[in-house]
Amino acid sequence: VLRTSPSYDTAMFWAQMASIPVIAVAFVHVETRLSRLFARFYGRLGQSASLRELTEVRQELRGCVISSVAMLFTALAIVATMTILVSFVFMAELGLRPSYMSILRVALWAMVFHTSSMFCFVFLLYFDLRRQALLITATYAVLNPALTMAILPLGQVYYGYGSMIAAAITFVLGFSVLVRELPWLHYHAFITNNTSL
Repeated sequence: VLRTSPSYDTAMFWAQMASIPVIAVAFVHVETRLSRLFARFYGRLGQSASLRELTEVRQELRGCVISSVAMLFTALAIVATMTILVSFVFMAELGLRPSYMSILRVALWAMVFHTSSMFCFVFLLYFDLRRQALLITATYAVLNPALTMAILPLGQVYYGYGSMIAAAITFVLGFSVLVRELPWLHYHAFITNNTSL
């Protein structure tokens, strides 16, 4: 029932598989550090800390989140570049045709932006900012099929560009929303996420 394009699907599959090492680092290293700072920030709220103390912890938490997104984005870009270089040597082993190598390159950069936007999504959920997280996923859910359908008639040369552009826009939106909301953690803790209000 579903239409498939084995060469296209194979390129997209390997592009997504390439993100696994960075995702593993995110959950083993980044998330544990973030979780510790997160617990410290909300623990200080429960201990009736002063605004100055909360601001210091919030600044540390903000620095951790922004540097983590930047580090993970850079790591994904390095993985994408290395995968592109390795794919020329192991093209047959990966099940790729030479004519579809351009799709792999585009798919790898789409993976960089998409995975980075998902990291922004996860960080927003950490702070219980569900509306902002929904905005990110809804943006990608709308843009990906819309841009793919718009670019599809241009032919094989442009396969994958719809996904890459949608992922890039979603990442820029996700990162800007994350940066905008981080200074307001006090407000969200006391007002927007306060179930007693």
